Amino acid sequence: MSQQIGSAVLDLDLGTLRRDGEIVPVRPKTFELLAFLIRNSGRVLSKDELLRAVWPDTMVTEDSLTQCIRDARKSIGDEA
Repeated sequence: MSQQIGSAVLDLDLGTLRRDGEIVPVRPKTFELLAFLIRNSGRVLSKDELLRAVWPDTMVTEDSLTQCIRDARKSIGDEA
């Protein structure tokens, strides 16, 4: 399953992200976050929900989530 995000395409089956036709290297947790957001599009997600989804067996701080979101936005070309 592929999902368009702006000029990027996230392929959940292949585990790849392409932007403008080129593969964009992303960290595994960044990919997990993007995939979770796509699977839950149209829903408002809490920080706790995101933390549990991306780091299910690990205790991390909100700073980890903030950095992961920053990386995800950069990887899809959203620099705002």
